[in-house]
Amino acid sequence: MTTSTKAPEATFYRDPDRGRVEQELDGLHERRLRDLLPAATGGVKLLELGCDAGAFAPRDLVGSYVGIGVTQTDADAAAKALKEWPCPIQTLSTDLRRLPYRNDSFDAAFSSYTLARFDAVAQGRIIAEMARVVRPGGRVIVVTENPRAVLAPRTFVKRALADAPVAGKALKRLRSGGDVYEPRSIRCMRRELSAFGDVTTLSLGMPSEAMRDNLDEQSRANRAVWSTVYRLERHLPRVAARLGSYVVHAALIR
Repeated sequence: MTTSTKAPEATFYRDPDRGRVEQELDGLHERRLRDLLPAATGGVKLLELGCDAGAFAPRDLVGSYVGIGVTQTDADAAAKALKEWPCPIQTLSTDLRRLPYRNDSFDAAFSSYTLARFDAVAQGRIIAEMARVVRPGGRVIVVTENPRAVLAPRTFVKRALADAPVAGKALKRLRSGGDVYEPRSIRCMRRELSAFGDVTTLSLGMPSEAMRDNLDEQSRANRAVWSTVYRLERHLPRVAARLGSYVVHAALIR
C-alpha cells in the first residue's frame, strides 16, 4: 500500500501529437467524464478500480483519491503519477470483487477498460461492489469498449464470434492460457448497472484505434471526417455510443 498527500498537473485524454479536431474530441471526452462526477462538499471522494500510470484524478474536483490496481505494479505506477497531488491519495492492490471498504464510503467509483479483464461473473461482482461502496446520489462510472461498434466492423465480427455458443467455445480453446478479455455489450452493461440506479450511456470515442492511427487531418476530406465525428459525439452522444468504439456508463446510485 502506498499513501501520499500530493498530485499532478494532468490532462487525461489529450494527445498533443493528434490533429486539432481530434484534440478537441479528446477534450470533449475529458469534459464528459468530469461532468459525470457528482458534486461533493470538500471535493469528490473518488475510488478508481484498475488504476495505473493513467490514473483518473481531476485535481480541481477530487478531494481524496483511492486507487486499486489489478497488480501492485499498477498501483505503484498510479502512486508515482499522482505524487504531486495536493489532496490525500492512497494506492493498493487487492481483489476487486471484495473491496475492503464500508458501504457508502465514496462519492464515486470509476473504472476504465478494466472490467473486460475479468469474466462475466466477476464483472457482475465488481460492479456490485462498486455500487455498495458508493453513497446514494453518488455515481458508478465505467468506461469500456463497445464490442458491437458499427464503425469498427473487425471488432464487431470478432466479438460476435466470441459470444456465439459454438464458435466462442472453439475460440476459447484456441486461446487457452491467454489473458481474459471479455468486453460486454452495451445492453449487458446497462442491465448490470441498472440494478443499482438510473444509467446514462454516452460515447467516449467513436473512432477506432485504426482510424486514429491511419486517418490524419492533413487533407480536407480527412478533416471533414473528423469534424463529422466530433459533431456526432457532441450533439448525439447516445447515438454515437452505439456506433463507436468506446463508451462510458454512469449509474446514479439510489
